Amino acid sequence: MQGKKKHHRCRSSVALADRNLVTATIAMAHSLGLRVVAEGVETREQLGLLEELGCDIAQGFYFSKPIPAKELASFKYTENP
Repeated sequence: MQGKKKHHRCRSSVALADRNLVTATIAMAHSLGLRVVAEGVETREQLGLLEELGCDIAQGFYFSKPIPAKELASFKYTENP
């Protein structure tokens, strides 16, 4: 079947519409010279997708539960298994 394109399914469980919205948001922010911070990252899959889409910074439970400001200076992140 020449001339027909294969449709690729999204590799992740993120809905295509959500992925498109995040892609557009990151592109728009970058076009305005802004850096993008993703909040609420809970899984490695989410982090990987955000990295793939060019997100600059991420935060959320994947990295740590909320901690008091006085503990922040001594906080050391260790990769989740």
